[in-house]
Amino acid sequence: MKRYEETGVGILGAFRKSDNLLIGNVGIIWREDILGENIYEIGYSVIPKEWKKGYASEMVIRFREYFEAHDMGKKVVSIIHIVNIASQVVAVKNGMTRGTQFEFHGSPCYLYFKAY
Repeated sequence: MKRYEETGVGILGAFRKSDNLLIGNVGIIWREDILGENIYEIGYSVIPKEWKKGYASEMVIRFREYFEAHDMGKKVVSIIHIVNIASQVVAVKNGMTRGTQFEFHGSPCYLYFKAY
């Protein structure tokens, strides 16, 4: 809730429509000083037992569409750990390109991005 109060955006719970089961979370996060830029990130996570069902791709595509429809900026990113191949595939399905590898909170990550 603090993120919403401070930036107007944040992470939401993601629920499966058929049974209202919490399957993960997704949202747009305002990030400061990511490789020198203040920028929006589409962040997402799916509960492991719900992996490989297409939920992550569906979630991030909807948030990219929201970003575009609300003209939120010239670029959006996703920060993904270098060993998380599944999330890297999801980012590519979301129209993103892999950019720089960098340290984020002490972990090696790739910066995936979509520029407009």
